[in-house]
Amino acid sequence: MFNSVALNVVISLVFIYLLYSLLATIIQEVIATNLGLRGKILKKGISRMLDDGTASKMLSKVFYEHPLIKYLAEKENPRSKPSYLSAQNFSKVFVDLLRGENVQPGQDIRPLIQQALDNAETRWVNKISINPETLTYLRSLWADSQGDVEKFKTLLEQWFDDTMARATGWYKKQTQYILFAIGFSLALIFNVDTISITKKLSSDPKLAAQLADNASAYMETHQALGEQLRENKAKQDKRLDELMKKPAASKADSTRRTLDSAKLHTVDSTGNYKIDSTERYIAKQSAVLIDSANAMINSEIKNVNQLLGLGWECHSTQKCSCQSSTFCVSENVHWWSLLGWFITALAISLGAPFWFDLLNKLIKMRVAGKPEGGSTKDDKAQKETAIIPKG
Repeated sequence: MFNSVALNVVISLVFIYLLYSLLATIIQEVIATNLGLRGKILKKGISRMLDDGTASKMLSKVFYEHPLIKYLAEKENPRSKPSYLSAQNFSKVFVDLLRGENVQPGQDIRPLIQQALDNAETRWVNKISINPETLTYLRSLWADSQGDVEKFKTLLEQWFDDTMARATGWYKKQTQYILFAIGFSLALIFNVDTISITKKLSSDPKLAAQLADNASAYMETHQALGEQLRENKAKQDKRLDELMKKPAASKADSTRRTLDSAKLHTVDSTGNYKIDSTERYIAKQSAVLIDSANAMINSEIKNVNQLLGLGWECHSTQKCSCQSSTFCVSENVHWWSLLGWFITALAISLGAPFWFDLLNKLIKMRVAGKPEGGSTKDDKAQKETAIIPKG
């Protein structure tokens, strides 16, 4: 029962989804690293707070032009924006915008903040009008603080934390869309049509059994993969959450935590931190990810594609609509292939951790269905006639 053709087909499909999900995750990380998606989401959150979603972006523009924020950016480029910002930096900059730049040491800045809120405009460099809804909320925070500047900063930080919690959700939603787009592109490039693959595996039990065996072998040699996937997801979530968290009590701990979260460092033989430039880190990280993608394409994915005849090349068992033997459109591609690619993209967008855990459970079911001490006669016959991937 557990070693049925249907189970082998399901295991084979899940194995394919796992491999392409891993590839899609790598590509997505390369895109996020190079395009600065986190910085753009952070900017969206700041604009949502300060501009009320209006066309006028003057207040957020002045905020990003403050030296503290400006020099947190990765490049000396006006369009470059920091990817990470602490709540303390936010409150410090905003109080500066309200009190103005010409403040003397020991000067009481409460009247300056009150005047800025009364006049509905900042006092930093150029006077910038504060949008009505933002102004209403700022006046509410100022009233709640009873005019205490430190309490006012704390309330500003809480406001920032609440907004960044939503911004984290925006980032995850955006990456989900990107993952789906990558999944559909991979399905189209490699012709990973779920409907056609299911038909092929259902009509060829030996092929389904061989691919299921390959999946079992892959899981045996990659037992630590599931834990790595979960750790990577936890690190990504933690890295996003650190946008909202306060610095550690110890300055050394805070520095090290910042370096760890941004990963802009290497550790030498003595355990000391050596800070990399952001551009160097991006280049190094991208190179590692691209190498991982190439290795996966040239090993597991290549074997599966050859076994199933995926791709756009004409294989000996296929009829093609052109004379060339390379990049021909197979006659096995039908109108429903678009639906098959779409299903594949949806499956890939679920993520590698989901498919790894499911594949692990299915393989345990398959093994549990075999008699103790060996395989069934059908299994032995299938292994004797097993299809070996070329290459």
